[in-house]
Amino acid sequence: DAGGVSSEDEAEDKIEDVEERIEVAEETINDAQDDDKDTDEAEELLEEAQDKLEEAEAALEDEEFEDAKDLADDADDLVDDALDAIGSKKGDEDDAEEAIEDAEDAIEEAQDAINEAEDDGDDTDDAEELLEEAEDKLDEAQEAFDDEDYDDAQDLADEAKELAEDAVDEL
Repeated sequence: DAGGVSSEDEAEDKIEDVEERIEVAEETINDAQDDDKDTDEAEELLEEAQDKLEEAEAALEDEEFEDAKDLADDADDLVDDALDAIGSKKGDEDDAEEAIEDAEDAIEEAQDAINEAEDDGDDTDDAEELLEEAEDKLDEAQEAFDDEDYDDAQDLADEAKELAEDAVDEL
């Protein structure tokens, strides 16, 4: 039934989002360690987030989609707590700016690849759709950056870059 599919998709999307946020949080913790900040509490919280994420993935495999989504939400909250613990809820402006620039480069490369594929007469519909999604994510990243929410800006820019890379893979 359609309801089950959307629950499954929602759970999968949430799990993917949390996986990306955990990666970003790990980088943030590493940066904080480089700055000689105490990251013990953040590391513990992030470990809990990873455990919750594993539970969410197990629930997803068992087709317990609502449980999977709830567990992923819990993991997401733990990532927030971990970032709060090292005082980087806003994230780092330089990292966000770099992520946005990387996304812009990836989008430009994808557009060039699409143009080349079109010139060769190849079907580029799927790639163009992904590129459009990438551009939308980049816009969201820029808005978050303008609001000084550097953590979200970086996450969104990373997603934009991945979508642009996926667009190239579609060609």
